[in-house]
Amino acid sequence: MKIKLFIDLDGTLAEWRAAANYEDLFTENYFSSLGTHEAVKEAVEILWKHGVEIYVLSAYLTESKFALREKNQWVTQHVPFIDAGHRLFVPQEISKPEYVAALVGNLTHGYVLLDDYSRNLHEWKAAGGTGIKLLNGVNGTKGTWLGAAVSRFCCAGELADSILAVAMNT
Repeated sequence: MKIKLFIDLDGTLAEWRAAANYEDLFTENYFSSLGTHEAVKEAVEILWKHGVEIYVLSAYLTESKFALREKNQWVTQHVPFIDAGHRLFVPQEISKPEYVAALVGNLTHGYVLLDDYSRNLHEWKAAGGTGIKLLNGVNGTKGTWLGAAVSRFCCAGELADSILAVAMNT
């Protein structure tokens, strides 16, 4: 089975930075200035080099005039090997599995989502995909996701191996 790995951006590939207030999310350079989770980035590149089809799958604030452009710029700067056709930016009012299913049809177990937000993972699993929670030091405190999980604090090789093991055992 061909694996398609969908990687969330905010809190997964990029660091999560809480806004002081909701309006901060609409300021220029908020998204483009996010730091990188280096081990996650390196793990994704390892998987990509081994032939795993990689997609960025990130929701964006549709009412922001900066979010979509800046998220795309962030991907270009930090993970340029992910080409434009593998960058999926989801309007905030649509769920990630709904958006992907509209593009490719029903999700299968070979469609793997790496995300830090449990709600996204629950929706992905309910739609037929496989979810892996990224524990980033901010999330994972309520224990609502009981499926596979990996930590961003592992080395890149270990992260890549763990993601691949989950994906292959689906």
